[in-house]
Amino acid sequence: MVELRQWITGAILVLGCYYLGTWLSSSTGLPLPGALTGLLILLAVLFIAPKAEPLVARAASPLLSHMSVSYTHLTLPTIYSV
Repeated sequence: MVELRQWITGAILVLGCYYLGTWLSSSTGLPLPGALTGLLILLAVLFIAPKAEPLVARAASPLLSHMSVSYTHLTLPTIYSV
């Protein structure tokens, strides 16, 4: 139960930073994409509160382990075009 609570807290932190960055970028007219702004916000949060790192790592681990699946449709035509 504790692991589930940590995973949910980390996911809320990651998604909260993403949506905050998207909102901040669109409302202020920053020349940065919202996802990048959210990533910078998350980086600032992790520098300010290092105890949040295990929570973010627990939530991001399943997403990062399957990230290569997202790029398969980009790499296969490159490999087989030779």
